[in-house]
Amino acid sequence: PTVIEQGAYILIAAGAFIFIISFLGYCGAIKESRVLLTAYGLFIVIIALLQIATIVMAAIYKHEAETHTKDFFQHTIRKYYTTRDRKDAVTLSWDFMMA
Repeated sequence: PTVIEQGAYILIAAGAFIFIISFLGYCGAIKESRVLLTAYGLFIVIIALLQIATIVMAAIYKHEAETHTKDFFQHTIRKYYTTRDRKDAVTLSWDFMMA
C-alpha cells in the first residue's frame, strides 16, 4: 500500500531537514557567526520542545493510539497479506516482524 511509500518519503524529508540544520550549525561554527549559531540553537530548542510535546501527547492518547494501530495492522493483514509464491512489501514486512 501507499503507507509504506509515504513513510519512506517522510523519513527522507526528516533526514534532509536534519542535514540542513546540522549544516547550519557547521557553517556557524566555522565562520564563528553569531547569527547562524543562534539560528542553529533555536532550531535545536524547537526540536527538543516538539519531542517533549510528542511524548506528552503519546502519554495522554496512549489508548487511542493503541486502538488505531491495532485496527490498522489488522486491516493490512486482512487486505494485503498474501500466501502466494509472489510476495509483496507488506507480506515481507509482516513476515519479518513475526519472525
